[in-house]
Amino acid sequence: MKASKLIQEIVNLCNHHGVDLNDVNVNLRENYDTDVCDINEVCEDLYDEVTNKILTDIVLMECTKEEPSPFKRALRSPLKMLQDTNKREKNEKRYKEKNNIY
Repeated sequence: MKASKLIQEIVNLCNHHGVDLNDVNVNLRENYDTDVCDINEVCEDLYDEVTNKILTDIVLMECTKEEPSPFKRALRSPLKMLQDTNKREKNEKRYKEKNNIY
């Protein structure tokens, strides 16, 4: 589902029921037979395959206070950030070489 469609569906539901967005919690359930998860985190998930710079997917998560989101863990880990930067640079270099861009 695209983010714009998710936002529009939420707005439509709230308008239909006459409630304010600030008064509605967001939960997740895989199907009607599973337990509800409280969504308390929105994080980036995937980036484009070519440059690894353009955000293409987000993920809704249920994180406890003891379990920070992957995004927040990455912010605290300089090594992880460096590894991600190196990966992105290698992808860019391969893309430029493949497409004869200098």
